[in-house]
Order: sequence, then C-alpha cells, then structure tokens
Amino acid sequence: MGAEDPFIDDHSGSIILNVKKSERKKILKEEGYVGLHEKLREEIKRFTMMSNVFLPVVLEDEGSCEHILRILTGIEDLKIISSKTQYAISKTASHDARLDSISEDDKSRIFVIEIHNEDDPDVPRRMRFYGAMADSDFLDKGSGYEELPERYMIYISETDIWKKGRTRYHVGKYLEDYDEKYSDGEHILYVNTEIDDGSRTAKLMKYFMTADPDDNSEGRLSERVHYLKCEEGGVQEMCKVTESIWQDGWKDGERFGILTGKMEAAFNLEEMGMNVEKIAEAVGENVATVREWLKEDESV
Repeated sequence: MGAEDPFIDDHSGSIILNVKKSERKKILKEEGYVGLHEKLREEIKRFTMMSNVFLPVVLEDEGSCEHILRILTGIEDLKIISSKTQYAISKTASHDARLDSISEDDKSRIFVIEIHNEDDPDVPRRMRFYGAMADSDFLDKGSGYEELPERYMIYISETDIWKKGRTRYHVGKYLEDYDEKYSDGEHILYVNTEIDDGSRTAKLMKYFMTADPDDNSEGRLSERVHYLKCEEGGVQEMCKVTESIWQDGWKDGERFGILTGKMEAAFNLEEMGMNVEKIAEAVGENVATVREWLKEDESV
C-alpha cells in the first residue's frame, strides 16, 4: 500500500513480485536466501505507514498508536492501555474479519484503524461489517446493549473517496426529519493522504506517506519509525516480520522455499522455450501467477 515496496506486494502477499525479472533471476540464482535477506534490509527504509507490512509493527507500540489516535480523533487526553494488530475475529456462521489495528483506552473506548485496500469494492459496507464484528467481540453473552463500548472506526486511504476536498471526514448520525444528531456510541472517520487542507491531520498524513526516519516531527511515532528502520534491534524486528511472511505467506500460506523454487524452475523452463501454460502446469501454479513472474523488465 502506498509507496512502492518492490519486494512485497501488500495486497497479494507475493514476495519479490515487483522486482524486475532480470534482478529476480540474478538474486535467486546467484545470491539465494541470504541475498534476498540483505536486499530486504535495504528496502525496509522505503516502507511507508501505508504499508500493511510496516504499519502493524509500528502500531504495536502503544505510544505511537496513542499519538496517531489523538490527532485523528481530536481527543487530546486519550490514553491507550492496549493495542493489538492483525486482530482476527472469527464467527462460525459469518464472514471472518482481520482488523489492521484495534486499541482500547483508559475509558474503555475501542479504536479500530483500517488502511486502504485496493480490493475494497464498497468501503462503507466494509466498515459497517467490521464495526459489527468488533461489537460482537466486545459484548459478552448475556450482557445488556448498554455495555457496548464507545467505538471509533478509522479508515485511512490514499485517495479522497468522498471527493469533497478534505483530509478528514467524521460521519454523523441524524434524525432525518429534524436534522438532529443522535449517538449510539459509534464514530466513523475517513482520512486520506491525497488532500492537504492545512490541518494537523493533513500534516500527519504527509508523514504517513514518507515515514522518513530522519523526520522527528511526530514525537513518539517518529522515534518508533527511526527505531524500526535505522536501529539494529528494530531492523531485526522488521526482518523477522518479513521472514515470517516469506515462510508462511501473508495470505496464501505458501512457504518461501517452495515459492522461490517454483520461480526458478519457471525461469529455466522459459529459457528452454516452454510456453507459459505448460510452465504453469509443470510448477503447479496458475497461468496468471506464472505470467507475472515472467514479465519483462519494463513492466513488472
């Protein structure tokens, strides 16, 4: 998401998909796993806050999460007491949900952060569903509805999906015939990095798009980003995350060794003159995936 992360496709979970064909072949054949690992260390500095590889690691730090939420919600005294990332909610008879970040403050308010996903066909309904799933997870069986916590749903995108020229939109609820607000404890915020309306939120969104480790303008958040990108302990933490993606897959569970072995076989079979359909059959992958692997340098 966001700026190009050439070794990781955040949406599909494919590793080294965005690297030019010639470079993929060179790294895999000549440098192997160690070469890829070292390359990835270099690329960590290019991650932005709009990457769903990088953002969850940043938000694991409660102070950084608190800094972001104070700005986005306008609650200046907000105090986060717990923060979880990639939070999975599963129900037997319904669609599952995986929240990018879910946090709780000292007043038992719940804050959910979701970042832009190019596959979102209907963002408002996605937010409606995720909010309902979060509510069900925080209301124990037998409890009254009055025990539902106040909840903030925050969706951050690269584009202004409402096309109204603002960085931040707060969705309100009204009695239709009376233009009168009412509250059920739910707050929905849409934030984007596209519009700079001069607000404090816009300034934070600019930082989201760079995550410059030398920019110390965002306090605790800047400290966290610098740690993860520049300090040995943080870089190692990021490497462990990306190695886990390699080994287990971000979505499809394919192990790194199997994936790279299939890719190398595909390269060799192409050099032998085999067409993409036969290559896909030989390596046990679909044609579209193999075609992506074999794309020429000018368009990967």
